[in-house]
Amino acid sequence: MRLSYKNHVESLDHPRWKFKFTSDYSVKTCIVGYEVETVYCKLTTNGTLTIKKDYAYNGANGCIARNSNIIPAGIHDCLYQLIIEGLLPPVCRRQADRVLYVQFKKWGMYSWLAWVEWKAVLAFQFCMERLGRGDAQVA
Repeated sequence: MRLSYKNHVESLDHPRWKFKFTSDYSVKTCIVGYEVETVYCKLTTNGTLTIKKDYAYNGANGCIARNSNIIPAGIHDCLYQLIIEGLLPPVCRRQADRVLYVQFKKWGMYSWLAWVEWKAVLAFQFCMERLGRGDAQVA
């Protein structure tokens, strides 16, 4: 059975945010050992991330929005927001990027395309770090 983002996310007509979660959404991540709770999410020490209803995000930058990247982009944006706000250490960036790749595949993206989009995210982040904009949010 194919997963559909429409069960969890709706499109927005907003200048900055393209999507928002319509209900709480939980996913197991590889980011363990941290306990964080904000108005928009909760991360438990076992790595479970719960994105709260109405969390809005901008989607996959530079990519065509499709079923296989809409939810993963929201998860990635949420994790990067925790890092940018100092609630997770910068070392968690690579783990957040790994979560993105795993979620691409879970949501039905072809392995080769998941690898290409994942590498594009890593390349963009590398460039932003070199330009002194390491806090750039990508997904």
